[in-house]
Amino acid sequence: MAVDLGWLSHLDVQTQAELLAGGAPAAAVQRFPDRFFKALWGGDGAKERDELEPVYAGELAARCARMDVWWGRVNAERRRGLIDHLGDDLLPGEYRDVVKDLMPGGVCVGDDLVGAFRWPWLVRAYVQMKAGLGTD
Repeated sequence: MAVDLGWLSHLDVQTQAELLAGGAPAAAVQRFPDRFFKALWGGDGAKERDELEPVYAGELAARCARMDVWWGRVNAERRRGLIDHLGDDLLPGEYRDVVKDLMPGGVCVGDDLVGAFRWPWLVRAYVQMKAGLGTD
């Protein structure tokens, strides 16, 4: 059964990147406190930390692994270009071929294949994570 990660698209890109990196950022926990996260308690009864529910953590890890393979195939110039466009809502059309395999629903017949297009949100979060790690 597919795990729906659509709820992540409602978070800012930095919070998404932190989740992809395996964290449980406070912004995400506060937004979805009892739905996607669980609290871990210490022996003294004090809350130690929050973590993503295993089903979501597993799905994110699987998608991240898929994107790791993709990132490994993207040449250094294109990586830098993607990182340079992180602040933009739209990617220039020349990047469509770089991300098309990761676009939800793929490329459709009626799509503008040359113009700028919206970042696939999970790809943007992944590129943000890589940029934050300094691994371009």
